[in-house]
Amino acid sequence: AMAPRALLLALLAATGANAAAPDDEVTALPGWPGPLPSRHYSGYVDVSAEPGTTPGRFLHYWLVEAEDADPATAPLVLWLNGGPGCSSMEGLMSEVGPLFLDKADPTTLRRNPHTWARTANVLFLESPIGVGFSYTEEGTFGSGVHVNDTATAVDAEVFLRRFLTAPALFPELRPNPLHIAGESYAGIYIPTLADEIVRGNDAGATPLNLNLRGLLIGNGIPTPSPLFLGRSAPVLRRFSAVLLCCL
Repeated sequence: AMAPRALLLALLAATGANAAAPDDEVTALPGWPGPLPSRHYSGYVDVSAEPGTTPGRFLHYWLVEAEDADPATAPLVLWLNGGPGCSSMEGLMSEVGPLFLDKADPTTLRRNPHTWARTANVLFLESPIGVGFSYTEEGTFGSGVHVNDTATAVDAEVFLRRFLTAPALFPELRPNPLHIAGESYAGIYIPTLADEIVRGNDAGATPLNLNLRGLLIGNGIPTPSPLFLGRSAPVLRRFSAVLLCCL
């Protein structure tokens, strides 16, 4: 029988990577008979300073389009698992995604009737660099590659702006209401990312503002973990600005 990790690797093998959004579309998954409940996409966005010129920093995403609402107008929910170091594929396959690994038979998938994708486009991001299938070409961790909360927030903000503005990705979703959700150490990731977004919007980040409308933190960790050196605490001095943009 196929082990759960092997099945997850097979799921990723069924997808495109480093390609335009049409090539990133997932049309079938092992363990699930027939068509998917809605359109799925899986691929990478290079968040390095100058993609194609500087060594790449590739964040892996999985986008599930809304099932019962029009994806063109449905909210976009960015989902972040915490940890630190947990893959958001856990959120996809066991928490809020449309298809779960079946505990009785982990070689198959079962329907999640309570998926958030019923009414929203749900974007699962493996962050920071080094988590799950996200990777860097800059070197090895501890030798030229360092990750902390500040870098994680900056990378995620760059990811969103490129994901929602690059013609080959999903610019049609940029006007949709954006909500950031997650759990555990996402209690750090979410406010720091929201702060980066508000700062970028205020500064007139190229090319257009992100339509941030809400934050949702479940079972959140509100303080940095001593397990991860070089972390920055959540930025509270601009919390009022974040709150105002979400009202």
